[in-house]
Amino acid sequence: MKQTQGTDRSASFSSLAEVLKKQLDHITNEQFSSSVSLQKQWVKIVGPTIAGHSHVLYLKKNTLFVAVNNSTWLNELGFMKESIIDKINNTQTQYTIDDVVFKIRTQTS
Repeated sequence: MKQTQGTDRSASFSSLAEVLKKQLDHITNEQFSSSVSLQKQWVKIVGPTIAGHSHVLYLKKNTLFVAVNNSTWLNELGFMKESIIDKINNTQTQYTIDDVVFKIRTQTS
C-alpha cells in the first residue's frame, strides 16, 4: 500500500466534540437556559400530580413543548393550557411563553 508523504489522514476527520458543537450552534444559550429553568420549575408551576405525568421537552420561539404520559393527560392539559401559560409568565420575567404544545411521550421523550 502506497502512503503519501506528509499527508495525515486523520486530519480529514472531525472530533465528536466539533461535530456536536456545529450541530448545537443553532440553539442559543438563552433558549437552553430557559428550557432548563422551566424544567426545574415545572413541579412548582403545575403541581406534583401533573408533573408526575408530564415533563418539559424544550422551548423554541416562545413555544414550550411538553411530553405527557398518554392521551388522557394530553386532553386534560389541553384544557389547562391558558392557565399554565399564565403561571409560567407570572413566575418569571426572562422570557414570554405564547403557546404550549403537548405531545404524547414516546420511549425516547
